[in-house]
Amino acid sequence: MLFYSSSEFPEEDYFRTFITEHGGDTNAYTDKEETNFYFSIEKDYFKHALKVFSRFFIDPIFSQDQVQREIFAVNSEHEKNMLADNWRLNRCIEIMANPEHPFHHFASGNN
Repeated sequence: MLFYSSSEFPEEDYFRTFITEHGGDTNAYTDKEETNFYFSIEKDYFKHALKVFSRFFIDPIFSQDQVQREIFAVNSEHEKNMLADNWRLNRCIEIMANPEHPFHHFASGNN
């Protein structure tokens, strides 16, 4: 969600386009207790990429359309993951955990 746009760089997907055009990659993932955002890029473009990246945490822009697309993407990933044995096994372990512990609660998807 954060990689879409910011007040200083309002063009949607400017960051991804800039990163890709300069030999880089970007992604994010959420684990049980943290979310990691990261990117790589050719060193000559790092300073500008870092400036654009930092603005996502200072003045992000979230349009209703972007939010809806992200909800769909998160749920699609969840549906794909639930077909994998390791994800289903993890869900079984979550269900068996102490109901008062945060690990017990459902932690994937959004529907």
